[in-house]
Amino acid sequence: MATTPLAKELRIIRIKHDLSRAQMARDLGISDRVLALIEQGQSEVTDEFLTSVANRYADGDGTGTTQGNYILLLGKLSVAHANSVKSITFDMTGLNQEQRLRIMHLKNTTDREQKIKLEEEKLAKKLEKENRAKERRNKKNEGSAIEGLPEVNIYKEDLAMISETYPEFEEDAGKPVFKGGSGLRYVDDAVDDGVRLG
Repeated sequence: MATTPLAKELRIIRIKHDLSRAQMARDLGISDRVLALIEQGQSEVTDEFLTSVANRYADGDGTGTTQGNYILLLGKLSVAHANSVKSITFDMTGLNQEQRLRIMHLKNTTDREQKIKLEEEKLAKKLEKENRAKERRNKKNEGSAIEGLPEVNIYKEDLAMISETYPEFEEDAGKPVFKGGSGLRYVDDAVDDGVRLG
């Protein structure tokens, strides 16, 4: 089961105060099952719940609060809750035109930002893929005397002609060696894979 950011914050509080989830639920006046559903993001989280947690656990011993600790903890819980929510259903019944426009503007702005983010992620993946392909091509052509020269397969029957044309070409123990790097590849008829020259 997925863990929400709010669940992580509540666990931190439990560890700090040496509590089980059941003990925390009792402290907050709710059942352990309800607290479990809240942590899993399957139950509504109210401002009253967040305030109750902050009131109860803002100081080190869990017996009361200090104003600064309360504000910090309530802020952490609020952010964690906001990051835990996947979607919101909003009832616009009874709202005036200005309120409706604000909500629609926020929705449209958020949708646009999400679309841009997805497009940026797609583009980044595409560029990363292209860069990896380019690196593979560069590695493949690394031994070439001329940058970007593709590999060329050389067969056994071509060896005699090559050694006459290119004095820097030698045969070493029956295998061709082309000094200085060439991008050439020797392919023995009996072997599927060739030997890189140079």
